[in-house]
Amino acid sequence: MSGLSGIAAVLAAVGLSAESKDSVPRAALDSAINAALAEGEKAGIIKAGTDASEISAEAVTQERTRARSILGHADAKGREDLAHHLAFETDMSAEAATAMLGKAPKAAEVKTSRLDGNVPDPKVETSTEAPKPGEGLNAAIDRQVAERAKRVA
Repeated sequence: MSGLSGIAAVLAAVGLSAESKDSVPRAALDSAINAALAEGEKAGIIKAGTDASEISAEAVTQERTRARSILGHADAKGREDLAHHLAFETDMSAEAATAMLGKAPKAAEVKTSRLDGNVPDPKVETSTEAPKPGEGLNAAIDRQVAERAKRVA
């Protein structure tokens, strides 16, 4: 709504036309403006003088809290894709989204091969120390090298 159409709307609210704006008493115009502002506040329109960055920061905080409560809910475990969709792609309330997560089936465990469940995970530990000669595999190699040297000599 432009400024002129806003003035016309305020004048129309008190039963006047835009052409008669110069003949309207200041007190009548002020009361019409105050009535329009009060009606706008009831309708949820931003109050005059409210800082837009304040409102924006509050909205961001509310949305982050909503997303955090959906993604962090116990029912989101095993349903991560659905939780992500509900948190970021809908405007559903956190309570409704978590209720939906509770009713949804958990995602099936994805296996890359039919043998994945049959093969144990080797859990190989690495060491930062250099192997010492005469220990473990090095000892076996040292013995083989010594035996071969004896045969050649």
